[in-house]
Amino acid sequence: MTASAHFKQQFSKKNLFEIYNEKISTTETVGLDRVHPEALGDVIGEQVLIIEKKVRSGTYHFTPYKEVLLLKGTGSPPRVVSLPSARDRIVLRALFELLIKVFPEAVSQI
Repeated sequence: MTASAHFKQQFSKKNLFEIYNEKISTTETVGLDRVHPEALGDVIGEQVLIIEKKVRSGTYHFTPYKEVLLLKGTGSPPRVVSLPSARDRIVLRALFELLIKVFPEAVSQI
């Protein structure tokens, strides 16, 4: 299968719904847009259409990430953790799976 075919498959409506249902909907992480992943379920149909349309046309833009500081202990500087929005997490997961399919030799076998 070509990279283009993998791309079309990963960003199909069906696959984007699967990613949301299996990987995103049950998480608690909230991005800068303050939309809880479970609440996204009310509008997931239109969000998937937006993702599919914008990614395929090359106009998808990620929302700025919410940054949180995690304290590591006395004497250590805090760690900055960046949290994407739920919609961006769907796109990131699809990209992750696409890269694994296109470049399987780059996946570490741990």
